[in-house]
Formats: sequence, C-alpha cells, structure tokens
Amino acid sequence: MNRRVLILLVLLIVIGGAVAVLVLPGLINTPPVVQGTQGPDGVIVPTVPNITATPIHVIPILIAVQDLPRGIRIPENGFEVRLLPAENVPRYAISVDPSDKVAYARTLQENVIGKIARTDIAIEQPILSTMLVDDVTQAAKIGSDAAAVIPVGLQAISVPIDRNSAVSFAPRPGDYIDIIVSFLYVDVDEEFQSRKPNQLSFTTIKQDGSIEIINALNGRLEPSSLSQFPLVVSPSEIQRPRLTTQRTIQSALVIHVGDFSLDGNFIGNTPTPAVPPTVAADSGEATKGPPTAVPTKPLPETITIAVRPQEAVVLAWLIESRVPLTFTLRSPNERDRANVPSTPVTLRYIVETYQVAQAPKLPYALEPAIRSVRQLVSGTLASITDASSQINAAKK
Repeated sequence: MNRRVLILLVLLIVIGGAVAVLVLPGLINTPPVVQGTQGPDGVIVPTVPNITATPIHVIPILIAVQDLPRGIRIPENGFEVRLLPAENVPRYAISVDPSDKVAYARTLQENVIGKIARTDIAIEQPILSTMLVDDVTQAAKIGSDAAAVIPVGLQAISVPIDRNSAVSFAPRPGDYIDIIVSFLYVDVDEEFQSRKPNQLSFTTIKQDGSIEIINALNGRLEPSSLSQFPLVVSPSEIQRPRLTTQRTIQSALVIHVGDFSLDGNFIGNTPTPAVPPTVAADSGEATKGPPTAVPTKPLPETITIAVRPQEAVVLAWLIESRVPLTFTLRSPNERDRANVPSTPVTLRYIVETYQVAQAPKLPYALEPAIRSVRQLVSGTLASITDASSQINAAKK
C-alpha cells in the first residue's frame, strides 16, 4: 500500500512540473492589454482619451508701469494693458477694450490721462478709479485727501512736536518713524494717591478728655538710640522722580507735518511761482519784477501719523498724560522691518551697560563748585519745587 502511494506522489510531481514548464512562460510573456484600434499591419494604435480644457476668463485692465506718487498727473506712458483672471481683478479696476481703438482712446482720455493721483500708485499695481480725481478741489466729494492716503487697517492721529522731538522737522509724508517715551516715576500713598512722604500729625489727650492735634510734620517716624521717643525724619527736598525711557510704537507712517488746509486738500498743492524777470524795452537789460513779500512759514506744531487702532489709543493716553514723546526717523530700506523689542533705559542701565564709575569723594575739590551740567532745553520744562517752599506756601 505504501508503494502505491509513493508511485502516485511521483506521478503528481512529474505532471505538475510539466504544466509549469508549458504554461508559466506564456503567462509571464503575455503583453499587457492595450485599448485602441488595430492598424492595417496588425499593430494596435492606443486611443488617447479626450481632455477638455477649462477656459480662463480674463479681463484687460490698466496696470501702472512706473511709480506714480500722489499728486502727479497720470502720463500717457505711466500705464499699460494687462490681462488678469476675472477672479483676481480688484474692485474699481479700470477695464478697457484695446480691440476697439476708438473706445479705448476715449476711455483713456476721459478716465485716466491727466487725472491726479489721490494716493501713491506703485509700479505693477492696478490703477483703480477711486485713486484718480480730475482736480484736488473735488476731493471733498469723496472725502478728505488725508483719509485717501491712510493704508487699510490704520488710523491717523495728530501728535504735538517741536524741533528736538521731531528730528529737527526732518520727517516728511511717506516716511516711517518710531516713538520713544519717557516716564517719571514717584512713590505715592496707595490710598491717598499723593506723593510720599506723608505728613505726620501727633495727637494728645487733654485733661478734659478732648483730643488735641499738633501741627503736621512732613516725614516718617524712626526709632532713636538717644531717646525713648521716636524721631521724625523729614526730607531735605521733594521726592526726586525716577526716569525711564523706552521705545514704544514702531513703523508709524507720516501722513502730514503741520496743520491741514481747512478745505481738506493737500495733495498736489504747489507753491506760488516767483515773479519772473522782465526785459526793459530800451536797454535790453533784465529787470526784476516788483518785490513780493514772502510770508514766513511758521514752524509745525503737530505731526499726523497713521498707526494701528490700539496704538492710536495709546498715543491719546500719552498726550493726555503729557508724557514726553521723541520721534526717530527710519531708513526707507527698513520701513517695513519687523518690530524689534528694546530694553527700557534707566540710570542703572546706563551705569551698568557703559560701566560709568561713580565719582570718588576726595579731600579736595574745585572752586567754584560744580553744581550743574549743560542741559538741552526743549519747550516748557515742568519745575519741581523743593519741600521747604511747599511747606512755606502751605503755612501762608
């Protein structure tokens, strides 16, 4: 029985090997099925599926090919026609049809050429109808010139300036500035919100039981090693404020320096031309026209800048608090530079950073005594009277 099983297994193995030899090569070498049509020579030509392209709807609009500053009259070579996808065309873009030469020329003459730019138009920027006006005197119909030049997301606010705080009046519209503030800190009583030290008033009880208040003293109580009663330590002068200076608002856009015209127009205003020389008929020599009084332009007292809405609130608080503001002018190459944090500057910061040594006490000195150093005076300085003058004034 085992012999018959062994012979059967051998036969199965032989038959399986023969099938593998005859069938597998055909399966391995079978070419892939290709869909298509058979040519006359029997070769199958693959069929390429039809691909339908989705058309892109474009609109011809006007694009600036040079920087057009506000106030300039648009020249004929200041723009060109570009095709933009319809979904990318901004609102109020000026669309034209170059194929219709008559309508194209009429559109340019009526809506673009010779118009005045209400705001800066950068190269490669679409020219919008809201950016152009016939005359700056028409600005009142669509708002003030100042509002037209404020970037989206910013608000304009006017800040007082003087020669030292405003870089000697160097900033001009289009510049970017940073703002430095200076605070004077003093210690105050948290409840009274008055400057320390508090005034001390002693009380005694009379024989009749009434309370008598003795004159107030300005100072603080300290224990005494010479007496069983405490001492009243009074200051020799009013508390000295502690100065801290820090940069706050950065990259504020300058909109205008000085007062605006009451009619709201300031774009494209040109100065009055000088009187040209005239030629005498008999001598042929040039003679000047009648002398014209040139009015002296007052120095600006305010600067209008565009800042973020929250920064406008900060500036309003600083102005109301009469905090001194100092402006620094940025390079045009760094006007878009990200805000960089700065370190508050105090007396300790100056001494430790620059290793300023304290002057030693010596057994000799100069005569006359050095009691002050040169100071830069800007505007009106708030004077701080000494404690003795305040006390004397209170007694009167």
